[in-house]
Amino acid sequence: MKTWLDFESRFRELSPALQQARIDNQTGAVGEYWRIAGISPNKEAVRQFELLCNLSGQQITELHACSAEILNHEDPKIRWYRLLKNTSASYERGISGYQSDEEGNSLEWIHGGTISNICESSANLCLQLHSTHPIKQKWHEIVYQDYGKQIVIGIILLLIGGVIGAWFK
Repeated sequence: MKTWLDFESRFRELSPALQQARIDNQTGAVGEYWRIAGISPNKEAVRQFELLCNLSGQQITELHACSAEILNHEDPKIRWYRLLKNTSASYERGISGYQSDEEGNSLEWIHGGTISNICESSANLCLQLHSTHPIKQKWHEIVYQDYGKQIVIGIILLLIGGVIGAWFK
C-alpha cells in the first residue's frame, strides 16, 4: 500500500463484517496477551484484519511513528494493537487484579482492557498517521508510477531499432 489512506480505506471496508468484534488484552504478571473476540466474527474478515494490522505495524516501525515502548515487540501486529490501545478513544480499561501464589503471597498486577470498533479505530489511526507520519514513496516508485508505461515502450522501441539496425548492416 502506498499511503496511510490506502490502509484507512481497507480498514473501513472491513468495518461492517467486524462491527461486533473487539480486541481484548491482558498485561502484567502473566505477560502480554491479545485476542480478537466478539459475537461470532467472520473468520476471513478477522484474518484480513490481522494481516492489515501486521502490514500497518511494519509501516510504523519503518517510519519510527511511535515510542520505543510500542515498537519493542517482535510481532508487527502487536505493535499496531499497542499503538491502537494508546491512541484510540475506543479503548476501555478493564478490571485489574493482583496475582497471588498458592500460599497467598502477592506477586504482581494483571491489567485487562478492550478496544471496541476495531476497524473504525484503525482507520482513524491511519488518518492520524497520514497527517503526522506520511508514507513516502521511493524515487524509483514515483518515476515508474508517472512514466513507467512510457519507459517500457521506449525500451521496446530501442530494442526493435537495434534489431532493425543490425539487420540492415
